[in-house]
Amino acid sequence: HKAEAENGPTVSIISAKLDGDAVSATVSFAGELPKHGADVFAVVAQDETTEHVLRGENKGRTLSHASVARVLVKAARIHEAGESTVRVALPSGFAATAGTRRHLIIWVQEPNAGRVLGVDTKPL
Repeated sequence: HKAEAENGPTVSIISAKLDGDAVSATVSFAGELPKHGADVFAVVAQDETTEHVLRGENKGRTLSHASVARVLVKAARIHEAGESTVRVALPSGFAATAGTRRHLIIWVQEPNAGRVLGVDTKPL
C-alpha cells in the first residue's frame, strides 16, 4: 500500500471512518516536503459496482466495475510533517449504501499538478 519517492515524504492513514455524510481520517505526513508545501488529495472509491446497460453495443448486459472513484478532492495544502485531519464530503446517499466495500486513498503531490510524493490507502 505505501509508496514514496526516494527521500520524499511518507503518507500513513492512521484511522479513517465514515462520519455521517463525510469520511474523517487522521493522516500522518513524515519526511521532507517541498519548500512551497504540498497538496493533499483524497479519493473515496467504491470497491465494486455493477451497471445494467440499456443502450449501445452492450445493451442488455450487466457490467462490473472495480475501484470506482466516487469522490476526488484537494483536501489541504501542508507545509510541514506531522498529523492532520482530512475530511471528505460524500455525495448524497453514498453513506447509506450498506454492504458496499469502499476505501480511502490519500496522496501528497507537489503544487500545481507536480509529481506525486507519497500515497496510502485504507478500507472504510
